[in-house]
Amino acid sequence: MKNKFKHKLLKKEAKELGISTNNKDLHKLANEVREKQIFQAADKLGIETKNKSAKELFNEIMTNHADQAKELNLLPNKGEKIFFFDRSRGN
Repeated sequence: MKNKFKHKLLKKEAKELGISTNNKDLHKLANEVREKQIFQAADKLGIETKNKSAKELFNEIMTNHADQAKELNLLPNKGEKIFFFDRSRGN
């Protein structure tokens, strides 16, 4: 039951971000949502995104702008900690 709820939330988030959900497994969809959220957060924080990967931007956000990102609720968080990580292997 929990997974169905998470799947629905993920699809809703993807739709809100303008990401197509057609023919995508949950892992691929989750990665696309995560990347879009990171790029949007970087834009809102005034970080240059050209020629940077989502991983590079996330590291920059967490290193230089974590408090501001948390304050503006730009990335998912749980209480005091930003709850956003890359589950893909080898990136």
